[in-house]
Amino acid sequence: MEAYLDMWKDYRGAFLSAEADQERVFTNAVRFNDKVYVAVHNLNSQRVNLDLNVFTGDANIAAVTRKHFFLEKGDLTYEEENVTDLANVYMRVQEMSVFEITLDSNPAFTKSWEREFA
Repeated sequence: MEAYLDMWKDYRGAFLSAEADQERVFTNAVRFNDKVYVAVHNLNSQRVNLDLNVFTGDANIAAVTRKHFFLEKGDLTYEEENVTDLANVYMRVQEMSVFEITLDSNPAFTKSWEREFA
């Protein structure tokens, strides 16, 4: 349980538009200062390779860290690792990942996104 809480402890900020183009892959993204957090859950019965296109405005990506849970030979495994290529991210079956993307600056928001509920 401690590892699960660690995965989500810094996930906060203003919601960003996020969508997946693969069936049964769900995403959510937020931005807080110079950090963008992207949560991805692969609910497929197959492994997937993702191309995470992250719009950073006029900032550049300085570093990416990934915290993730997955089943490996029947054991629930938690890892934290550095990511070097967002264009080819491997995700196991039923894997949950949170990507922490550090930007080299704090770009201004230029658009807003609103959702109305009935």
